[in-house]
Amino acid sequence: MAELAKLLEACPDLPTEQVPLRDALGRVLATEVHSLVDVPGFDNSAMDGYAVRAEDLSTSEPVELVVVGEQPAGLSRNLQVSSGQAVRIMTGAPVPKGADTVVQSEVTTEEDDIVTIQPSAKPGGNVRLAGEDTVKGDVILTPGTKLGARQLSAAASGGHEELTVYRSLRVGVVSTGDELAPPGAELRPGQIYESNSVLLAGLAGTLGAEVTTIAAVDDAGAGLVAALDELAGNADVILMSGGVSVGRFDVVRNVLGVRAAARLTRVSIQPGKPQGYALWEGTPILAFPGNPVSVFVSFMVFGAPFLRARAGQEFRAPRTFTATVGDGWKCPEGRRQFIPVRVEPQEGGVPVVYPLLEGGARSHLVTTMASAEALGIVGEEVDRVKPGDQIRLMEIL
Repeated sequence: MAELAKLLEACPDLPTEQVPLRDALGRVLATEVHSLVDVPGFDNSAMDGYAVRAEDLSTSEPVELVVVGEQPAGLSRNLQVSSGQAVRIMTGAPVPKGADTVVQSEVTTEEDDIVTIQPSAKPGGNVRLAGEDTVKGDVILTPGTKLGARQLSAAASGGHEELTVYRSLRVGVVSTGDELAPPGAELRPGQIYESNSVLLAGLAGTLGAEVTTIAAVDDAGAGLVAALDELAGNADVILMSGGVSVGRFDVVRNVLGVRAAARLTRVSIQPGKPQGYALWEGTPILAFPGNPVSVFVSFMVFGAPFLRARAGQEFRAPRTFTATVGDGWKCPEGRRQFIPVRVEPQEGGVPVVYPLLEGGARSHLVTTMASAEALGIVGEEVDRVKPGDQIRLMEIL
């Protein structure tokens, strides 16, 4: 993660733009948002009932009050409640002057403009005070917030019709390998269908990124250089798969190592040991292994945090939570394991997880990965996970 943090420091912030609330869903906020009004803007009723004075209520016997008017929501009739009086009131309506309590309809009866209130009514209750939620000028949203329905609702309540957000992150995707063929093509001997670009584009899109280009190149090198030159002018981040190991034909290592002062390394995780980071004409590149499960794990552990941060959000490791192991499996010695698992929630307790494959994970089994519900995380000091053990669990996209 430290290497990725350094890579982020070399990247300028994305441009910003103002968009209407209806277009801001899923975008990342670029500026502080302050409430333009008190919320609520006036004392109002929390329910249908009668606005009264607390001093007129009794805790021991019913009370009769004269109904002097009705206050609906959405307008103010400038009504006033004096001693011995009540006003019919609707949920959200302004509380009349002189009243400090709303008695819910369920503990009242009314006949001929006389309301009888039972002694169970609570003095001072059911009134929402002006500014109780937010006072004018308060910060209601902070920069780096990904805007969901709740955040947009808060902005609307604070009086905003537009927000300043970062431009959507643009991501380019490149898969490498002579063995790759597009889905639907006739496979020649030794070829497989290319799926990593579909995986990476989908994951980036799930995070709100705009995928600008998807390219598949061979291991010769010239195609990769051309693809990267094109993407560097159009993308904010380039995601690559394949060719990052130490083999003679590993094109990513050969090209990035010469042109981009790449950091190509081996991390102690399984799957996903070889990883690469580079800048190509100022555009950051994340280079992942070629096996599909390795690509997925690498994206969840390294790619997702980087893309979120590049889009303007906080740079942080993925959140994890505790789970109990249902069926055990063997772990790789000296490497932290991220294993696709199935999750069985337990009512009121810690969820139980099961490996998708008996015996553990394998980095090439892409169709099995489709059934994963989370990634189980096992420390490098563990060589076998047993039923009943506690492990950490990472949510996945």
